[in-house]
Amino acid sequence: MTLYHYTVNLKTGLFALGILIVAALLWYSQSLVREIQTNERRLLDLYANMIAKAASEESGEELSFVFDEVIRHIQFPVVITSPEGEAVSWRNVEVAGGISPDDEQAYLAKIIERMDRVHNPVDVRYGERVITRIHYGDSSIVSRLRWLPYVEIAVVGLFILVGFAGFTMIRNSEKRSIWVGMARETAHQLGTPISSLMGWIDILRGKAPDKTEALDELESDVRRLEQIADRFHKVGSPPAGGFEPLDLRLLAESSAAYFRRRLPASSETTISVSPAEPGGVSGESITVRGAETLLQWVLENLIKNALDACQGRKGIIQVQVGQE
Repeated sequence: MTLYHYTVNLKTGLFALGILIVAALLWYSQSLVREIQTNERRLLDLYANMIAKAASEESGEELSFVFDEVIRHIQFPVVITSPEGEAVSWRNVEVAGGISPDDEQAYLAKIIERMDRVHNPVDVRYGERVITRIHYGDSSIVSRLRWLPYVEIAVVGLFILVGFAGFTMIRNSEKRSIWVGMARETAHQLGTPISSLMGWIDILRGKAPDKTEALDELESDVRRLEQIADRFHKVGSPPAGGFEPLDLRLLAESSAAYFRRRLPASSETTISVSPAEPGGVSGESITVRGAETLLQWVLENLIKNALDACQGRKGIIQVQVGQE
């Protein structure tokens, strides 16, 4: 699986996880709202039964007790009306002071209408006759819980957006790092053949007696430049024909010979290829499966890095080839 597909799958997983979290929070908050509303409805039914019982008493003391000690202590908005719909008492409902009774009744009628759209009113009966009706709305905690899902969605959505933005920034940063690395590697790879070409041009300008060797080396460097271009073309792609059997020793010898011929005449650095095993036979074939262009690229990079480490000093570069 490539890094791109891994990143896409990770983003998809985070998005699905966010949706799952939102759905779970929505379900939980709505279940709380339903539970609270059910409890409030049961409480109102209890109040209605108490009012009906109090109304059956000949004295008004029980009814006064229900209104004064019970209705006045509830925590959600309640409007009690007559059978004809006229508001006679209310609790937790804000009514502006200084208005006429008709305006007050009109205002309460609008509140009752809104309440009835959400909850069916509770009838208080005395026998078969409705003596009063209780209209109620949601408590403040239910109202806040109704807004909770939207807050949750906004928060989870914000986290998802921040996560996507973070992944995008990381991916762009990785792309920039890759391009910088590729540019440096290109310069690193082109340095040797270009320097060599400049040297052979100077030799040709000096009218060297044997131009055949110079032309052969020029052709070798041009082919190397072609190989470098082909290597970068294949970066990130699998080998077109799959892996093929290769002689690792010959590849190492070829790479070592290329750099050996391009060492300055004054250089005391030596480059050699030898068997990795103490009793190994020099020249023995070591067969591996791979892509020739890319494997030779690896070997050349190792030798080039070793030469860079020996800059200005005498060094011994020994490439040991073996097979476990």
